[in-house]
Amino acid sequence: MIAAALLPALLLAPPVELMGNPAENAVVLPLWDAVEVPEGIPAGLAGGEAPTLSIHKPETPNGTAIVVCPGGGYGTLATGHEGKEVAAWLNSKGITAGVLRYRVSPNRHPAPLLDVQRGIRLMRKHAKEYGVDPAKVGVLGFSAGGHLAASAATLHTDEARELNPLADADPLAEAVSARPDFAVMIYPVITFTGDVAHRGSARNLLGPDATDEQYETFSLQNRVTAETSPSFLVATNEDAGVPPENSVLFWQACRAAGVPAELHVYQNGRHGFGLGDAKGRGGPDWTGACEKWMQGRGLLGE
Repeated sequence: MIAAALLPALLLAPPVELMGNPAENAVVLPLWDAVEVPEGIPAGLAGGEAPTLSIHKPETPNGTAIVVCPGGGYGTLATGHEGKEVAAWLNSKGITAGVLRYRVSPNRHPAPLLDVQRGIRLMRKHAKEYGVDPAKVGVLGFSAGGHLAASAATLHTDEARELNPLADADPLAEAVSARPDFAVMIYPVITFTGDVAHRGSARNLLGPDATDEQYETFSLQNRVTAETSPSFLVATNEDAGVPPENSVLFWQACRAAGVPAELHVYQNGRHGFGLGDAKGRGGPDWTGACEKWMQGRGLLGE
C-alpha cells in the first residue's frame, strides 16, 4: 500500500547548484550511465543532465571513503561549502570523498534515495581503483542531505524495501551492498512531524499532497533498527532552521536500538555553517570531534 502511494514520476530536471559544480579536480562518475530504464517506470532513472558522483582522491588514501550529500532542502544543492570544501577536508585526512549530485524537487522519493544508494555501490565497485576498503564506506550529509544520509543508514533493510518501489532498479543491487558502514549527519533534517519538522524538505521530497502517514514514515527516527549504521550527529541550539531536536530524536532511537551513536549539541551556530570555525565561517568546529570518532572506529588508518 505504501509503496504504491509513493511511486513517483521521476522527472528529468537536474538539481540547481549553489557555489559551483562539485566536479572541479575530481573524477566524475555519472550515476546511471548505461543503466536500462525499468519497464513501466515513468521518466526512468535518469535523463537530461544526469546525477553524478564526483570522486576527490587524497594523495595517500587510508582506505576509508565517504559519499557526501550536500544540503538544500531537497530543492537545491549547496555543493560548495557542503560539498567541495568537505571533500578537501576529508582528503586532508586520507579519506576518499565522493560529492553526490543527487536529484531534488521536482523529483520525488525514491529518486534521492536511489541516487545515494547507487553512489555507495559505485564507491564499493571502484574500491580497488581508488584505494578504498569496501568495508569502510560511509555517508556524510548536511541538513536535507543529512536526511538523505540518515535514509541511507536506515532504509537499506529488507523490511524497508516496501518504502522503495524501485529497490531492484540498480543492476548492482544484488551483488553490492548499499548499507553505509557509518553515517555522519550535520544539522540533519530527521523528522517530518511535530513542531521541529522541516516541512519544506518534506514537501520537496514527498510532494505537496503527501499524507500524514507518509510524513510519519519518512521521519527517520521511526526507521532506526539494530541494523542502522553507527552514527555521528552534530547540531546547535542556535539553529532555528532545523532545531537540534531532530538530531536528538535520531540519537535516542539509536540508543534504544543498541546502535553506536555519538551526538554533539553546541550552543552557537546558525543553520548552514558547513565546516564551521574550521573554515572561519562561525559555528562550531565539529571536525575535530568527528575525526576522533572516526579514529576510534579505525577509519583514519594508523
